Amino acid sequence: MVSRRGRLAWDDRALLNRLQIAPARASRALTTIMAYHSPKATAYMRSNAKWKDQTGNARNGLFSQPFSQHPKYGIIVAHRVPYGIWLEVRWSGRLSILDPTIQAQGVEVMQTCSTLFSRIF
Repeated sequence: MVSRRGRLAWDDRALLNRLQIAPARASRALTTIMAYHSPKATAYMRSNAKWKDQTGNARNGLFSQPFSQHPKYGIIVAHRVPYGIWLEVRWSGRLSILDPTIQAQGVEVMQTCSTLFSRIF
């Protein structure tokens, strides 16, 4: 926006340039956010799992993996041990760790996204 003798002249090239690069910036930002929060989700699962360890394999087998496939971005949380499903569903899910991790870490991920996007746009 440029002022000339009390009149305003609008230069829309800057706005158009920003709008054209916005999808690429948003994609990079979301990819970075998922990569940042993925190790936090793994640490949360391993420290908050409610079961008693017998071998430590189940706890050490908890992992998270970020994925970025436009237009979908997220973090996969899972077990590496074959009996991980039973830790999630047995006893009505009292020992479940995946859903509590999604609930707890999802809030943090969304707060980070909100903060970042308010700065970008």
